[in-house]
Amino acid sequence: MNKKILITRFPYEAVFSGEEIHTLLLAEKLRKKTYELEFVGSCEVLLPEFEKRGFSVRKFWGGRALVSSKSFVLFLLTFPFIILNFFRLAWLARFKYKVDLVYMLSLNEKLFLTPWLILFGIRSVWVEHSRIGDWLAKNPFLFLYRFFSKFARIISVSQVTENQLVELGISKKQINFILNGVDFEALEKVDTQALKDWQKVNLPKIRKKKRVGLITRLYHDKGVDYFIGALRELVKKEKNLEVFIVGEGPHEKEFKFFAKDLPVTFLGKLEHEEIKYFLHSIDYFILPSSEHDPFGLSSAEAMACQKPVIVTDVCGVSNFMEDGKDGLIILARNVEAIVDACEKLFVNQKFAQKIAKSGHKLAKDKFSLERMVEEYEKVL
Repeated sequence: MNKKILITRFPYEAVFSGEEIHTLLLAEKLRKKTYELEFVGSCEVLLPEFEKRGFSVRKFWGGRALVSSKSFVLFLLTFPFIILNFFRLAWLARFKYKVDLVYMLSLNEKLFLTPWLILFGIRSVWVEHSRIGDWLAKNPFLFLYRFFSKFARIISVSQVTENQLVELGISKKQINFILNGVDFEALEKVDTQALKDWQKVNLPKIRKKKRVGLITRLYHDKGVDYFIGALRELVKKEKNLEVFIVGEGPHEKEFKFFAKDLPVTFLGKLEHEEIKYFLHSIDYFILPSSEHDPFGLSSAEAMACQKPVIVTDVCGVSNFMEDGKDGLIILARNVEAIVDACEKLFVNQKFAQKIAKSGHKLAKDKFSLERMVEEYEKVL
């Protein structure tokens, strides 16, 4: 008999990034095994992505995640409806959907759906993809998170996040650290003609330039502003350079304004199947995160495509890399460090190719999607 899993997400805001890619990859791999999966939630990113892949989806209201003062005000005005709606979801999960487990991605369902699941005898797994900040550490409902975590299994994609949870009073026995994985099979195999067709539509025709790529949410904590500052210095020394930034977010207009006189193209959101075309079209990849980034999935995907990678020391992936061997690890929030690292790769192609090859081996050894799925199955 197949195990049935309900995936839920009621985010504060929805942006297509590593968390969403990870969730979709995991769901697709589990479906090929002995699992039935459905998605329920209000996430405007995951709802269409799951539906496009042939999963059963149900739009459901559960309020906005309680991670800001605005969402708290809305919660105070609507909390009876949120509580009752989560009771309804738990009832449906038990008697209509007949699920064995609920896989939770955002805070609201962890706080207000978990108690009803306990009542109905349904297991819950909480997944923490995000950096643990004030949104949880200073959250007035932290006491509920602590208490109900005793009845759930927590999966953290970062050892730093795991340690932060323990510091907040969460039992380490409840937490499983599972490193992210990348789909090598999908990333490594690229049809040459399909790649050329994609480049013709999405990238400039001139191929002689050095191409630097970023894939990230357009937030300040991703360090895009530091990279733009570094680019102002780099273009003074390297005229044959162009930069492509993939991603979306609330600071997109601001970043575009600061980069308007620079050789930067903002490509917006790409479909996940397009990511491999993008990565095979660039020469160098950088993830300039300025705050703790639990993993940095895009950098691991770039390694899988044998691209030389630059990451900051706050990226979780850097904990598994050797600086100067598997990639370049630089100080976060440091424009000069970005400039120096890029110049090292630009002026020494043999060195760039060497770290690209070593990074690819590291990714294959450490970031296997098959290994990740096996570890999730042990928890699920």
